[in-house]
Amino acid sequence: MQINYTTIPGFASRQGLIYVALVFVAVVNANNVIPQMPYLALTTLIFCSICFGMAGVATGSASDFFLFWVNFFLYSACITYYGIFMAMLTPNAETATVIIPM
Repeated sequence: MQINYTTIPGFASRQGLIYVALVFVAVVNANNVIPQMPYLALTTLIFCSICFGMAGVATGSASDFFLFWVNFFLYSACITYYGIFMAMLTPNAETATVIIPM
């Protein structure tokens, strides 16, 4: 049975279908992304505190360190989520292993 999109109820049904599909995809992706956030925040904070503290990078003030840490956290998050995105796109683990490092 096909929905008639030329009528107002049919058009509203189509909009509802698109909305529900987008919410479903967002929830599925959020289940993969949200658990990574505390881990990324903690590991990047520890890494920045130890390694860059020893090297003297961004040690001028607390705001310099915080700004540097936020940038490093966002960079790490982008790389991590790009890897998750590419893994989701590939059909199997072997293909993901070949494509993701590129």
